[in-house]
Amino acid sequence: MKILLANSTCKVGGVSMFMLSMHAALTSRGHECELFFFSRGTMERHLPSGVPVHFGRLTDCMRLVERQRFTVVHANNIDWTTGISAVRHIGARLVLTAHKARE
Repeated sequence: MKILLANSTCKVGGVSMFMLSMHAALTSRGHECELFFFSRGTMERHLPSGVPVHFGRLTDCMRLVERQRFTVVHANNIDWTTGISAVRHIGARLVLTAHKARE
């Protein structure tokens, strides 16, 4: 299975670490996995060189999903406002999970 882990920002913190942990777990089970961020940030310089990482807008994400035929896009539930649900229209399954409690 080919999986794209997406998040709105590339900041040092729990969500970025969660994504790297998911990447490691998924690839160790034989899945292809890449990361996508809608904006650059403080975590960028800490990302391992062997992990495929992409940055861009929603259109860039959709082109990537379509061109590389990602089966699943996994995103943070707060990224719904980025329009991430659009990946479903090009054939990818969308998984949303909550990564942080907010008041």
